[in-house]
Amino acid sequence: MKVSFENKVIELFEDQVFIPLSSDNLSNYDYEYLADENNYSYVSKIGIRIWDENEKVILSSAIICEVGGATTVHDSSFLVENKAILICVCNKVYSLDLESLKLNWKLQVDDVTCFSIIKWDNHFVTHGEIQLSYFDGDGEIIWTFSARDIFVTLESENNFRLENGIAIVRDFSGVEYHLNSKGKVIKEIDFKR
Repeated sequence: MKVSFENKVIELFEDQVFIPLSSDNLSNYDYEYLADENNYSYVSKIGIRIWDENEKVILSSAIICEVGGATTVHDSSFLVENKAILICVCNKVYSLDLESLKLNWKLQVDDVTCFSIIKWDNHFVTHGEIQLSYFDGDGEIIWTFSARDIFVTLESENNFRLENGIAIVRDFSGVEYHLNSKGKVIKEIDFKR
Protein backbone atom coordinates (compact mmCIF):
# COMPACT_ATOMS: atom_id res chain seq x y z
CA MET A 1 0.00 0.00 0.00
CA LYS A 2 1.30 3.45 -0.86
CA VAL A 3 0.14 6.82 0.45
CA SER A 4 1.41 10.28 -0.37
CA PHE A 5 2.36 12.62 2.43
CA GLU A 6 3.83 16.07 1.86
CA ASN A 7 6.61 15.50 -0.69
CA LYS A 8 7.07 11.81 0.10
CA VAL A 9 5.48 8.44 -0.59
CA ILE A 10 5.00 6.05 2.33
CA GLU A 11 4.98 2.40 1.31
CA LEU A 12 3.71 -0.25 3.74
CA PHE A 13 3.79 -3.95 2.88
CA GLU A 14 4.02 -7.43 4.32
CA ASP A 15 7.47 -9.00 3.98
CA GLN A 16 6.90 -12.55 5.20
CA VAL A 17 10.07 -13.87 3.51
CA PHE A 18 12.27 -11.56 5.58
CA ILE A 19 14.46 -13.39 8.11
CA PRO A 20 15.67 -11.17 10.94
CA LEU A 21 19.44 -10.93 11.45
CA SER A 22 20.10 -12.77 8.16
CA SER A 23 22.45 -11.50 5.46
CA ASP A 24 20.52 -13.35 2.71
CA ASN A 25 17.34 -11.24 2.69
CA LEU A 26 15.99 -9.89 -0.59
CA SER A 27 15.22 -6.59 1.15
CA ASN A 28 17.42 -4.79 3.62
CA TYR A 29 16.20 -2.16 6.05
CA ASP A 30 17.77 0.72 7.93
CA TYR A 31 16.02 -0.47 11.11
CA GLU A 32 14.79 -3.87 12.27
CA TYR A 33 12.32 -3.77 15.17
CA LEU A 34 12.00 -7.28 16.60
CA ALA A 35 9.61 -8.39 19.32
CA ASP A 36 12.35 -10.65 20.66
CA GLU A 37 15.73 -11.07 18.99
CA ASN A 38 15.81 -14.77 19.93
CA ASN A 39 12.39 -15.50 18.44
CA TYR A 40 12.28 -16.70 14.85
CA SER A 41 8.56 -17.42 14.67
CA TYR A 42 7.34 -13.91 13.97
CA VAL A 43 3.70 -13.87 12.91
CA SER A 44 3.63 -10.47 11.18
CA LYS A 45 6.48 -8.75 9.36
CA ILE A 46 5.55 -5.27 8.15
CA GLY A 47 8.00 -3.34 5.97
CA ILE A 48 7.93 0.44 5.64
CA ARG A 49 9.76 2.56 3.11
CA ILE A 50 9.79 6.33 2.77
CA TRP A 51 10.40 7.32 -0.85
CA ASP A 52 11.02 10.70 -2.44
CA GLU A 53 7.95 12.04 -4.23
CA ASN A 54 9.01 10.48 -7.57
CA GLU A 55 9.57 7.05 -5.95
CA LYS A 56 13.12 6.92 -7.29
CA VAL A 57 15.06 7.13 -4.02
CA ILE A 58 14.34 5.35 -0.73
CA LEU A 59 14.91 7.91 2.02
CA SER A 60 14.49 5.51 4.96
CA SER A 61 13.25 2.00 5.67
CA ALA A 62 12.27 -0.22 8.57
CA ILE A 63 10.71 -3.58 9.27
CA ILE A 64 8.64 -4.53 12.31
CA CYS A 65 8.56 -8.24 13.24
CA GLU A 66 6.06 -9.16 15.95
CA VAL A 67 4.39 -12.10 17.66
CA GLY A 68 0.73 -12.40 18.61
CA GLY A 69 -2.38 -12.40 16.45
CA ALA A 70 -1.46 -11.80 12.81
CA THR A 71 -2.14 -8.42 11.22
CA THR A 72 -2.08 -7.12 7.68
CA VAL A 73 -1.61 -3.72 6.09
CA HIS A 74 -4.89 -1.98 5.20
CA ASP A 75 -6.42 1.52 5.20
CA SER A 76 -7.17 1.58 8.92
CA SER A 77 -4.10 -0.29 10.24
CA PHE A 78 -2.00 2.88 10.33
CA LEU A 79 -2.15 6.67 10.69
CA VAL A 80 0.19 9.51 9.84
CA GLU A 81 0.05 12.16 12.55
CA ASN A 82 2.42 14.86 13.87
CA LYS A 83 5.46 13.75 11.84
CA ALA A 84 4.98 10.13 12.94
CA ILE A 85 3.48 6.99 11.48
CA LEU A 86 1.47 4.89 13.93
CA ILE A 87 1.00 1.31 12.76
CA CYS A 88 -0.74 -1.73 14.24
CA VAL A 89 1.43 -4.85 14.20
CA CYS A 90 0.04 -7.91 16.00
CA ASN A 91 -1.06 -6.69 19.43
CA LYS A 92 1.01 -3.49 19.47
CA VAL A 93 1.09 0.00 18.02
CA TYR A 94 4.46 1.30 16.88
CA SER A 95 5.16 5.01 16.51
CA LEU A 96 7.99 5.75 14.08
CA ASP A 97 9.49 9.10 13.15
CA LEU A 98 8.26 9.90 9.65
CA GLU A 99 11.63 11.16 8.41
CA SER A 100 14.03 8.51 9.70
CA LEU A 101 11.68 5.69 10.78
CA LYS A 102 13.44 5.61 14.15
CA LEU A 103 11.28 4.19 16.93
CA ASN A 104 9.48 6.80 19.04
CA TRP A 105 7.68 4.23 21.17
CA LYS A 106 5.71 0.99 21.05
CA LEU A 107 2.68 0.08 23.09
CA GLN A 108 0.79 -3.16 23.67
CA VAL A 109 -2.88 -2.33 23.06
CA ASP A 110 -4.49 -5.79 23.19
CA ASP A 111 -3.66 -9.27 24.49
CA VAL A 112 -4.20 -10.88 21.07
CA THR A 113 -4.27 -8.57 18.05
CA CYS A 114 -5.07 -5.06 16.92
CA PHE A 115 -7.29 -4.55 13.86
CA SER A 116 -7.34 -0.78 13.44
CA ILE A 117 -6.36 2.62 14.77
CA ILE A 118 -8.39 5.84 14.57
CA LYS A 119 -7.70 9.38 15.75
CA TRP A 120 -10.32 10.42 18.29
CA ASP A 121 -10.28 13.95 19.62
CA ASN A 122 -6.57 14.66 20.18
CA HIS A 123 -5.77 11.04 21.03
CA PHE A 124 -6.01 7.61 19.41
CA VAL A 125 -8.15 4.52 19.86
CA THR A 126 -7.43 1.00 18.69
CA HIS A 127 -9.89 -1.77 17.94
CA GLY A 128 -8.40 -4.99 19.24
CA GLU A 129 -9.82 -8.47 19.45
CA ILE A 130 -10.30 -8.22 23.21
CA GLN A 131 -10.27 -4.51 24.02
CA LEU A 132 -10.37 -0.93 22.87
CA SER A 133 -7.36 1.10 23.97
CA TYR A 134 -7.39 4.90 24.12
CA PHE A 135 -3.96 6.54 24.35
CA ASP A 136 -2.12 9.78 23.74
CA GLY A 137 0.56 10.75 21.22
CA ASP A 138 3.30 9.76 23.68
CA GLY A 139 2.04 6.17 23.87
CA GLU A 140 0.46 6.49 27.31
CA ILE A 141 -2.75 4.51 27.86
CA ILE A 142 -5.62 6.67 29.12
CA TRP A 143 -8.23 3.91 29.32
CA THR A 144 -9.11 0.46 27.99
CA PHE A 145 -12.48 -1.21 27.53
CA SER A 146 -13.34 -4.91 27.34
CA ALA A 147 -16.78 -6.49 27.08
CA ARG A 148 -18.60 -9.80 27.43
CA ASP A 149 -17.00 -11.31 24.32
CA ILE A 150 -14.42 -10.61 21.61
CA PHE A 151 -14.86 -7.59 19.32
CA VAL A 152 -15.43 -9.63 16.16
CA THR A 153 -18.71 -10.70 14.56
CA LEU A 154 -19.75 -13.03 11.76
CA GLU A 155 -22.36 -10.62 10.38
CA SER A 156 -20.40 -7.44 9.82
CA GLU A 157 -16.99 -6.15 8.93
CA ASN A 158 -17.91 -2.80 10.49
CA ASN A 159 -17.51 -3.93 14.12
CA PHE A 160 -15.92 -0.66 15.19
CA ARG A 161 -16.52 2.94 14.15
CA LEU A 162 -16.76 6.51 15.38
CA GLU A 163 -20.03 8.39 14.90
CA ASN A 164 -20.65 11.91 16.23
CA GLY A 165 -17.84 11.65 18.76
CA ILE A 166 -18.99 8.25 20.06
CA ALA A 167 -17.09 4.96 19.65
CA ILE A 168 -19.34 2.09 18.64
CA VAL A 169 -18.12 -1.48 18.89
CA ARG A 170 -19.96 -4.79 18.63
CA ASP A 171 -18.94 -8.04 20.28
CA PHE A 172 -19.36 -11.65 19.15
CA SER A 173 -22.43 -12.14 21.36
CA GLY A 174 -24.26 -9.39 19.40
CA VAL A 175 -24.08 -6.59 21.93
CA GLU A 176 -23.19 -3.14 20.60
CA TYR A 177 -21.50 -0.71 23.00
CA HIS A 178 -21.51 3.08 22.62
CA LEU A 179 -18.68 4.77 24.53
CA ASN A 180 -17.78 8.39 25.10
CA SER A 181 -14.18 9.65 24.93
CA LYS A 182 -13.81 9.02 28.68
CA GLY A 183 -14.32 5.28 28.09
CA LYS A 184 -17.76 5.17 29.70
CA VAL A 185 -20.54 3.08 28.17
CA ILE A 186 -23.44 5.42 27.46
CA LYS A 187 -25.62 2.87 25.66
CA GLU A 188 -25.83 -0.88 25.02
CA ILE A 189 -27.93 -2.53 22.30
CA ASP A 190 -28.40 -6.31 22.28
CA PHE A 191 -29.04 -7.36 18.66
CA LYS A 192 -29.56 -11.05 19.57
CA ARG A 193 -32.70 -10.45 21.64
